[in-house]
Amino acid sequence: MKVIEEWFNGNLDYHQGVMIYASLDSCNPRTLRQLQKGKNSRNMSVLVSSLRKAKSNKPKKKSTPLKIVQKPKVLVVKGDAVSEEIGRRVIAQKSAEKEYEGIRMGDLPEELRPKFSRARSLFYEMIELKFVLNDIDSTDREEALRIILEIEKRDEERDLLWEALNHWKKFKKILPEPEEEIDKLDPGKLYVKKRNLTSSITKISQRIKEKEEALEKETDGHKRLLLKSAINRSNETIHKHRVLINKINQRL
Repeated sequence: MKVIEEWFNGNLDYHQGVMIYASLDSCNPRTLRQLQKGKNSRNMSVLVSSLRKAKSNKPKKKSTPLKIVQKPKVLVVKGDAVSEEIGRRVIAQKSAEKEYEGIRMGDLPEELRPKFSRARSLFYEMIELKFVLNDIDSTDREEALRIILEIEKRDEERDLLWEALNHWKKFKKILPEPEEEIDKLDPGKLYVKKRNLTSSITKISQRIKEKEEALEKETDGHKRLLLKSAINRSNETIHKHRVLINKINQRL
């Protein structure tokens, strides 16, 4: 694919690469969500590997024609401003189709439908912000950082929403929400609360790891069920803690 070849021959811009990957028919929703969390050594390696694989495979459908322009360092669609806007909408739509594959609002219980709607809104907001980020001049680091933080804030909330949606899809059970109120806490107490919740998540995660190791060795059916139940309860507790931390972050 020409657009992938141009990316490999260019400056290997991470955000451009993610947008290219999102437009591919072979795009994996789970991989895309991981890549959208931001650039690190592992994600860059996955991105390069995925695009190299897509480059070597013959596509089933013709991808939306894209062209990478080196100066300025932005991803643009061939044509005038109208064509560019249409191209961006095509990419957003294809990404959305991958994102919501396998889950329909009509199949969800009433309690989870607002979460589905919110997750969808956050997803489109993140795509728009990433387009804005790609268009920012490379010297405007302050504005780029501001947008990156906005994307990360939305991604954190979206990840929690998808955790609840996927839990329902897998277990047909709604994850519990935290009952603790934090509205009356001042910033100092909120910081303490966040620190305690983070510490608790670390400890619970370690216990889950130990139970999962025990589960791999256990052969007794009844004991395996008990271990699985304990792991599920611990994961539910972690989810409640993470939801509460997200609410604290929004208030700080």
